Amino acid sequence: MSPYVHSLTYGDGTLRVETLDLFARSRRTELALGDVDGGASDSMHPLSTFRDRRDGRVYYVDKEYFHHKELLDVLDPEKNEEGGAGEGWSD
Repeated sequence: MSPYVHSLTYGDGTLRVETLDLFARSRRTELALGDVDGGASDSMHPLSTFRDRRDGRVYYVDKEYFHHKELLDVLDPEKNEEGGAGEGWSD
């Protein structure tokens, strides 16, 4: 329900996203990095950071509290303040 990401980790080629559902229960989703569509600004949630290509669900990462800038570049290359597109980042 809520696109706000409470926890985001990446390892072994899998992105693990934790959000809350309508009843404030934890919802965990695992995505392959290839399933991520970065910069999902054309959705109903213009502040969204990325979208799951499989089901269209959008996610919002608060950039003030997310310190893995290289991963953020990959998830949202269009909105990156430094203008990078994730170059130099690898699994």
